[in-house]
Amino acid sequence: MTTYQPTLHKPIRMNSRVIVPEMYLGENRKSYSGTVVGISMQHVIFTYIVLLDEPSTYDGEEIKAIVVPGPDLRGADGTDWRIHR
Repeated sequence: MTTYQPTLHKPIRMNSRVIVPEMYLGENRKSYSGTVVGISMQHVIFTYIVLLDEPSTYDGEEIKAIVVPGPDLRGADGTDWRIHR
């Protein structure tokens, strides 16, 4: 499993196409693609609501959307919103 280091990030626009890392969707152990549809928390690091292109399952339940911190998201086109110092 990949581990990610917390960092600041640039704002991610609504409707951005993103990749959700495998660590967020447990059982399937694969990354998922989706669309940013909202912000669930605004602070130093924003947390975004991502509507998944295909549902995942966790503990027998279907997951259609997930909340992910901005630094962990990457654009489907490879965009990296993290601020590198």
